[in-house]
Amino acid sequence: MDPTKKYRFIYKCYYNINMIKILLVVVFFTNFLIAGAPPVDDKPLPPPPYTINKIKQLTISLNWEKESVEGLLEKDFQYNDELSGGITILNSKEKQDFAPFSGAFFWIDGKEDKDGIHIFFSTYGPNKLINRIMNRIYNINTSMGSNKVTMMNNNASARTNIRKKNVVSLSAKMTDDCVSRKGNIKIMNTSNKSISIKNYFSWQSKKVCDANINSINLNGELKKYKIKKVRWAKTYEDMTMVFKNPLKIAKTN
Repeated sequence: MDPTKKYRFIYKCYYNINMIKILLVVVFFTNFLIAGAPPVDDKPLPPPPYTINKIKQLTISLNWEKESVEGLLEKDFQYNDELSGGITILNSKEKQDFAPFSGAFFWIDGKEDKDGIHIFFSTYGPNKLINRIMNRIYNINTSMGSNKVTMMNNNASARTNIRKKNVVSLSAKMTDDCVSRKGNIKIMNTSNKSISIKNYFSWQSKKVCDANINSINLNGELKKYKIKKVRWAKTYEDMTMVFKNPLKIAKTN
C-alpha cells in the first residue's frame, strides 16, 4: 500500500474518531443543561372565573409619598391627587382549588371609582398555578411568594415572604365595629395598548371589622416605597373572592 495513502487513511480515521468524541461531548453537555434547567410549565390554564373561599384579609388604606412611586405611574391611568391606595394581604387555609392560596398587593387608587386601581406590586403563592394565572390571565406581573394572616384575641397580623425573606409585616388591633360586606375591585391592565382590558374581582365577607394600625414594616425590595399617611385599616373574615373573566374593549381615540 502506498505510504502516502496509508497515512491519509490513518489521519482520516483519527479525524473521524475525534469528531465523534466532540459530538458525544456536545450531546452529553446539552442533555446535562436540559436536565438541570427548571421545567417549562406550558400546560393550559383553566379558564376563569376562579373562586377562593374562607379567606382572611388585612387591608390598610394609605397615601403614598409621591417621590417613591412616581416612576411607576402609567400615563394612560387617571390617578387621584393624593395618591391614595393601600396594602392588602390575604390567605386561605381551606382545601380547595389553588390551595395553599395566599396573596399580597400594593395599589394606587384611580381618580374616580370607575377608574379602578393600579397594582404596582403583588405576590401570589405558594401554589404555582394561581401565580401563573395572575401573570398570564390578568397580567398583574406578580412574583412567587407566601403570605399569612393571623387573627386572634382581636389582634390581626399579616406577613409576606419572598424567597423565604420577610418583605412586609403588618399588625393591627381589631375593634367591635363589624358588619358583613361585599364589593368589587377593578384593576388596571396595560398589557395591550390597542385594547382596554378590565380585570374585575368580586368579594363578599361575613365579617369586616374596623381596626387600628399598630405597625407597618416594609423590608428588602419594598423598603423604597414610602407611606405619607395612614387612612384606615380593616380586617375581613370568612371572605369569598371571585376572579372574573377579563373584559376586553377596543379603545377609541
